[in-house]
Amino acid sequence: MTAIEIAKALIETGAGEPPPGQALPVPERLRDLLGARLARLAPRTRAALLLAAALSHPTVALVTRAAADADAADGKALAEAETAGVITIEDGRVHFSHPLFASVVQAEASAAALRAVHRRLGAVVEGDEQRAHHLALAATGEDADLADQLETAGSRTYHGGAPDLGAELLARSRALTPGANLEARTRRVVLEAEARLEAGDLAGSGAVLEAARAWMAPGPRRAEALMLLGTVQSYLDRSNAVATLELALPDAASEPTLSGRIHSRLALFAEDADTSRAHGRQAVALIDPTLDPSGLAFATFGLFFADVRAGSPPDLAAFDAALAIEPAVPSWEASTIPALWWKYTDRYDLARTRLERHLQWARDSGDESSDADLFAHIAELELYAGRWAEADEAATLSVEAAEQMGQLMPDPSHRIRALVDAHLGRLVEAITDAEAGAAACRDDDPELERCIST
Repeated sequence: MTAIEIAKALIETGAGEPPPGQALPVPERLRDLLGARLARLAPRTRAALLLAAALSHPTVALVTRAAADADAADGKALAEAETAGVITIEDGRVHFSHPLFASVVQAEASAAALRAVHRRLGAVVEGDEQRAHHLALAATGEDADLADQLETAGSRTYHGGAPDLGAELLARSRALTPGANLEARTRRVVLEAEARLEAGDLAGSGAVLEAARAWMAPGPRRAEALMLLGTVQSYLDRSNAVATLELALPDAASEPTLSGRIHSRLALFAEDADTSRAHGRQAVALIDPTLDPSGLAFATFGLFFADVRAGSPPDLAAFDAALAIEPAVPSWEASTIPALWWKYTDRYDLARTRLERHLQWARDSGDESSDADLFAHIAELELYAGRWAEADEAATLSVEAAEQMGQLMPDPSHRIRALVDAHLGRLVEAITDAEAGAAACRDDDPELERCIST
């Protein structure tokens, strides 16, 4: 019943799921009951509880170090809260006897009191990320120094395998950046959007970038933002992706490698083979391998595959050169084309190893955005290899990932789901899946619609 009431409160406020570290909304009836119980505690005890509630992992040591009251500082306040049954203390760790106590403690506090608490915690917690988190919640306006700290902490968290938490820190960094510093604001928009994309939040990533279009200044940083927006649109609404990427090219004119990266995406999303190959050649010519070996490998693999699809002989020398320059841990745009080439030339072990590496790269970085495509490739590979049970499992994972990502065009997932069902004799399910896939891409990818329909 409590969970239902909280869900109603979330719906009524329209706020959605709160970010990490923010209290859940507490329904008024429940808040009154718990608030009345907390009100019977001494002010010093409620102050100590507020410190504990504001910490992601509260300990007696942190609460007492941050406490302003002498009795709280020596642990008496926490002991009183434990006696009252509000918290338990085990091995120095503080646990609320019910999570809603923490939410009510924060809900009852004024905004000024919460800022003061986070200011105190920012002075005693360990780790740059935690310190920046609390100081950001204590901030009352633009703060260039704090914004810098948050960008550093957010980038480290994002690249350390927690892109969702990194995105929240980067969002706060962006919010605290002085409005006149367009360069820093744009850079932080791109970092936040990248983190949200890797965390699987396509809609959030696109929303951040769309909102920034109104104020970004022309130049390479805006080109990066538009390039990323075009990439996000390729998942959600491919009809807009090419136009957005084309808008990015003039802004990137002063940076050849950046221009090449944009061309590599235009090659990927172009509607016809000739246009795709033209963009691919420009990408390979422009990207400096010393600046972006991963990007050059990605572009080279793309051009290799486009040429093969157009009927040209495979440029195996270029393929091998791309493999040689690709870093051991490439960027998030690592190409699946080697796996596809090996899959289509019956070298299943090589293809499987490559796709498993892609999954591991994604897991290490916290990237959920590519799961649908990767599992679709794995399902097709296992189907070709005659491992139908593995193909069935991977096809299911692909569809589930596409739906969880909120992709409007989960066409590769539906296509492979239908193909596997057909091979397994599930003809009714195969037709249903194929129809769903065709409908998903009808307005955006007629060529793929025909593939699925046949």
